[in-house]
Amino acid sequence: NVCSDVNLSHAWNVCFMRYGWEPATTYDFTVISRSAEGKNSVGPLASSAVFTTALFGFESGTQSWIALNHPADASLVSSEDFASEGSHSLKYVISNSAGDWGGIPMSSPIDLSAYNGISFELKNTDADTNASLVLQTSSGWDWCASPGSALDVGTTNTVTVRFSDLSCSQNTLNPSEIHAMYIWLGTGTYYIDNVRPVNLP
Repeated sequence: NVCSDVNLSHAWNVCFMRYGWEPATTYDFTVISRSAEGKNSVGPLASSAVFTTALFGFESGTQSWIALNHPADASLVSSEDFASEGSHSLKYVISNSAGDWGGIPMSSPIDLSAYNGISFELKNTDADTNASLVLQTSSGWDWCASPGSALDVGTTNTVTVRFSDLSCSQNTLNPSEIHAMYIWLGTGTYYIDNVRPVNLP
């Protein structure tokens, strides 16, 4: 049972169960509190709350992730061998010597305009590599890529990419219309987990 805490005015603290909430979605709700005298007070929040959950946690499968360029030379399965959140991650084995992009073309675009970055955990088991994130945005599926992050073999890292660091092939990133997400990795075996939108300071 995982929940997200929201700190409100008047030092209230509210905890919501994450099951059933959609990522990057804004919800309006009303707070009902009970005083020490047993009286209820009701009041709406001053603004809507945004609840962040993992976009991809791989708890029940691969969530339709694919190897983009060399699918015949890759294996993607949900695995219990590693998890940074929940009990599963995506085990991604790349046998092609050129490496590959692993990720997902969305069935419909998602809106991440409430956030300014993406984070995920990556366990690297076989060799040093460089990881890069791509988001494809807008109606033209513009290719927006981050600089590579050097990751040493045998390490587990939280990779965080600011949207402002993405370089796009045509226009600037449109976080309100994300059509696809891919992670570049070299040859080897990797575990990816808890791919999530974040708000960075």
